[in-house]
Amino acid sequence: MKTKKIAGIFACAALMAGSAQAVSYSGFLTTDVDANLEASQGLFGTEAWSSGATFSWNVDYDETHSGLWTYNYTLSVQSKDISNMVIEVSDLFAEANILDGSSEGLSLDYFALGSQGGSNPGLPSGFTALKLDNPGDTTIFDITIVSDRKAVWGDMYAKDGVDGGNEVFLYNMGFTEFDTDPEDAIRNGSVDFHILRPDTVGGPGPDDEPPPVPEPHVPMLSGVAMLIYLLRRKNKA
Repeated sequence: MKTKKIAGIFACAALMAGSAQAVSYSGFLTTDVDANLEASQGLFGTEAWSSGATFSWNVDYDETHSGLWTYNYTLSVQSKDISNMVIEVSDLFAEANILDGSSEGLSLDYFALGSQGGSNPGLPSGFTALKLDNPGDTTIFDITIVSDRKAVWGDMYAKDGVDGGNEVFLYNMGFTEFDTDPEDAIRNGSVDFHILRPDTVGGPGPDDEPPPVPEPHVPMLSGVAMLIYLLRRKNKA
């Protein structure tokens, strides 16, 4: 009976240590104005999207079970249905690097102002990206991409049609004509108004750094199990 209890403790500790390898990062940008800073919070939009728009992301990495990254993006606007959303990827990213998730209306291309028949009004500069068409007439667009490519900082863009004769579009304010994506380590929130997006290479994190160490209670539990095991051996001797 004692042997089974000790084995159970070890199994529990191993399970908790394994699950600790799953990490998650989230953040959001909005067109809304901060009353204290008197500045918008990282998202630039025109016409109907000049206020009340929010772009959020949640990025999960599970080294233990799959070694894959799951990217979830949600764009929400108050009016004017979203036509499509464009998420940056690295130049060597391929459709084969998309292993699951949203696929309807998805295309991988180089997008620039005047490209694709001039369908990218206001795009600050060219970039390689995934374009996802909104399959319905909605003001909320949620997409998920499962990939073997790790997260780095990058940019996004979205558009609709026209409002009062003017083009309706938005993008993250870190996305500029002379855009350089930050090389900062990934974390919650944003760096210089950029988003998390898939890179060219795989791995657990920036510069192949391992995910955060397990929570403190995990090694503690393992230590307790080892102590019980050693005491049991001593009593049998």
